[in-house]
Amino acid sequence: MSIRANLIAGRALIANPETFGQGEYAYGADRKPISPQHESAVCFCSLGAVERVIHRGTMSAPEKMALAKAAKALHGPLYNVIRVNDELGHEATLQMWDYAIEHAPN
Repeated sequence: MSIRANLIAGRALIANPETFGQGEYAYGADRKPISPQHESAVCFCSLGAVERVIHRGTMSAPEKMALAKAAKALHGPLYNVIRVNDELGHEATLQMWDYAIEHAPN
């Protein structure tokens, strides 16, 4: 899939507040931390959603870089994906994803 398609798929994982997580990459239904790749993962932070979609644990993935650029563009140079996700909450996180999707190559 393309970077944009991966970002769209990742955003879909966290679009519902019930499947949006903070503080850990992913949680199971019991709300305990779990690998985003685990079949029981049902709740994801932004980076966990990317990990789930792209199936590789690399911080240099272009999808993560696109989110990092979006975080800085929307909130300033001191913000990164984790700060937006964990400190600013669901709405700000979805705006970050939307920005990344809008500016991603096809």
